Amino acid sequence: MRRALRGRCSAKRAILTNETFHSKSAAYLEILAVKLHLAENQGQQLFTGYGAGYVTVNNVRYERNVVVSPQTVNVWPVGAFEGLTAVDFTFIAALEVEIVIFGTGAVQRFPRPELARALAATGAGVEVMDSKAACRTYNILASEGRKVAAAILIDQVSV
Repeated sequence: MRRALRGRCSAKRAILTNETFHSKSAAYLEILAVKLHLAENQGQQLFTGYGAGYVTVNNVRYERNVVVSPQTVNVWPVGAFEGLTAVDFTFIAALEVEIVIFGTGAVQRFPRPELARALAATGAGVEVMDSKAACRTYNILASEGRKVAAAILIDQVSV
């Protein structure tokens, strides 16, 4: 069975057989199904899981906000996203990193202008994303040997 596809402005016809159409669709779906596997830890602090109200770093569960660099994991004593101040980001300069991945909890939220200015003043590049994406991005950059840190806000789960 043949299908004819016509372009809007073109009189030319592209003819695809059903078999060609299905094989191209199958190949496209294979590209979308990609699994990432961590090859080696190499003594680095890497995220090994996350969920509602927690993250795990090297299989240690944290239910509080954390700052993770390849060398250390520190509890980050800040409150909720809405209560953050410029002082809460003073630790960045001491980390001597190129990039800080800021995980804002279950959803991506952008910092207020005064916080954005404070982050920019640290000299490190800052990427803002939800905490799950921040964990994945941090792992990739740390595995590449980049000077990176992740500041992760953990949303408190009501029981």
